Amino acid sequence: MSLEDKTGVLALLKEALPEAWVASLPAFISAANALNESDLGPRSDAEYYCDRLFSLLLGHHERVLSVFSEALRSELRDVARRVIVATAPNGSVRAASLLQFIGQPEDVAFLEAHRPAEPILAEVFEKAARGLRGLQKERPSEPQ
Repeated sequence: MSLEDKTGVLALLKEALPEAWVASLPAFISAANALNESDLGPRSDAEYYCDRLFSLLLGHHERVLSVFSEALRSELRDVARRVIVATAPNGSVRAASLLQFIGQPEDVAFLEAHRPAEPILAEVFEKAARGLRGLQKERPSEPQ
């Protein structure tokens, strides 16, 4: 299936995500992870695919993110971080928003370091960093 076709499927699923399709989401995440960083530039087909994927996941985050394995969440986190870097200086607001839910403690500094200069976009990154800080307070600390 072409990237364009996958992007179309993601757009349809964002509107209504049947339970049977939740099990297919890891394949879409793996496809995003397989994209070359050089293909993820602003306004590219690969960036648009990732944006549609992030939009779908954000629209159904309470339902889908909690059922993902830790390994899949880590893979998705890596994709989000790569997209933010590849789309600089404006960054991907959906990727930043997704990190709010699946990020790790070090992602707060990452979001702050990649915060766009444009005030409206910067506010999204700041909100994501605040949300991630809040999640860190809720999560029990891991034993060392």
